[in-house]
Amino acid sequence: MRSFDTVHNKASGRALSLNYLRYGAEVRIDPGDLDDFYLIQFPLRGKALVVNGGHEVLSHESQAVILNPSLRSRLEWQAGCEKLIVQVGRKALQMVAEDLIGHRLERPIVFSPAIDGTRPEVAGWARALRSCMMAAERGADRWGEGNRNQAVLEEQLIARFLICQPSVIQHFFEEGAVQEATSRHVRRARAFIHANLVEPLTLSRISKAAGCSIRALQLAFRNHLGCTPTQYMRDERLRVAHYHLLTAPEGTLVGDIAYDVGFSHLGRFSIDYRRAFGQAPSATLRRSRPVALNFAHSGQSSAKRDVTLGQRKQSSEYQKPNGSKRMSETVGITRADEGINGVSWTVVGQTYTPKLHTENAMIWHAHIPSGTFVPPHIHPTQDEWICVMDGQLEVECGDDVHKAGPGDTVRMPMGIVHAIYNRSGAVANVVFGVAPSRKLYALFGELDGLTDPEELARISALHEVDFLPPA
Repeated sequence: MRSFDTVHNKASGRALSLNYLRYGAEVRIDPGDLDDFYLIQFPLRGKALVVNGGHEVLSHESQAVILNPSLRSRLEWQAGCEKLIVQVGRKALQMVAEDLIGHRLERPIVFSPAIDGTRPEVAGWARALRSCMMAAERGADRWGEGNRNQAVLEEQLIARFLICQPSVIQHFFEEGAVQEATSRHVRRARAFIHANLVEPLTLSRISKAAGCSIRALQLAFRNHLGCTPTQYMRDERLRVAHYHLLTAPEGTLVGDIAYDVGFSHLGRFSIDYRRAFGQAPSATLRRSRPVALNFAHSGQSSAKRDVTLGQRKQSSEYQKPNGSKRMSETVGITRADEGINGVSWTVVGQTYTPKLHTENAMIWHAHIPSGTFVPPHIHPTQDEWICVMDGQLEVECGDDVHKAGPGDTVRMPMGIVHAIYNRSGAVANVVFGVAPSRKLYALFGELDGLTDPEELARISALHEVDFLPPA
C-alpha cells in the first residue's frame, strides 16, 4: 500500500491560480458543490475517475476534466496520479464570457466535463497553460501581482478556454451568431490602443472602448485589417520599439526598450521583431550607434606607426569611451585538456570546458554523450555557433533540422529558437562559441550539476537565455 504523501504547489494570480497536486496513494474526494470557482484538471501521470453533475469522466494524460461549480462533484484518484489544476473564479469567468459575446448571462455557465486533449484547439490552450506554469516557476514578476501584464494573461487563458471547450454558450461563437462590429468600432479600438500602447491592455478594455463585444471586435479586425486586435497591438508595439532602437542613446539595453513599449517576454519580443524587420533587435541597436575611430595625431606616417608584435602590449585591454575598462583577452594558449583557471561545468548531462572568455566572445569545448540534449531555447542577445570535431549532432532551428558531422559549423543567429540533440549512439566533441559573451559564463557556473529542468529554465532566464515551455 502506498503512503499518503500529498504535495500541493500553488501560484496565485488575481482571479486564477495555477496548481500542482499529487496525493501518492489512492484517494477519494467528495467536495460537493464548489460554489464560486471552476477547476480545470490536466493529469500529468496516472488516472482519476471524476463525476460532475452525473457525468462520469475517466481523466488521463490525453483527456482532462473541468468541474462545474454549480454541479456536485466526486473524484477518485488512482495511486501515483499527478495533475496540473487551474482554479478560475466563477465571477471572473462570467465577466470574460459576457465581454466576449456581448450579452449579460443570468445563469451559471456549464461546460461539458470531458476535455479532449487531442483536439488542436485544446492542445493549443494546454501549451499556453504550460507557458504560464513555467512563468510562475520563474518568480512573482512573471506570474502574479508582480506582473504588470497579469490581467492580460488571465483574460487570454479564460477567453481561449471559453471558445474551445463545449458549453451552454458555445453557440454564441458560431459563425453568423455574433453581431458584426463596424469600421467605426475598429477606429475606436485603434485609437484606444494607440493612446494606451505601453499599458497592459486586456481585450475587455479595448472592446468596451470600441463599444462592442470582444468577439465582434475580433471578427471586425479580421475583416477590415486582416489581423486580431492582439496582433495589431503587438505590431504597433514592434514599430515603436523599432523607432526607439534606431534612436537609442549609448548604454540603452534591448530589454529596457522591449519592456518600456509593453512587451513582457524578451525572448518572444526578439522572435517577433526578427520576423517583422528581418534582423535581431540588438542588430538594429548596434546599427544606430556610430563608431568613433579616434587616432592620436603623432605627425608620423602610417608606415612609421606600424609596430611589430614584440613591441605591442601583451594584452588587448583598452579603454571604453566612458573611461571604464573592458574585459580583456591575453596572448597565450589554453591547453587541450584544460579550461580557463581550471574550470569545467556539467550542464544538462554534458561537460563544458571554457577556452576563451572576453566581453566580445566566449568559446568552450563540449563533450556531449549520446542521448543528451539542450531543449529549445533562445539567445536574445547573442549569436551562437558550433564547430563539430567528431561525432554527429542534430540541431533544430524553427521547423528545420540540421545534421552536422566532423568539420561542419552550425550557425545560430540571436533570436532564433534552437535545440541541440545527440541521437547518434556515440559521443560527440564540439566547440561552441557565442558573441558577445554577455552573462553566459556566469550562467554555466550557476547551472553546474543542476538537474531540475524548471530551476534550470528559471536561472537561465535571469542570464538572458530563454527556454521555451514544453510543446
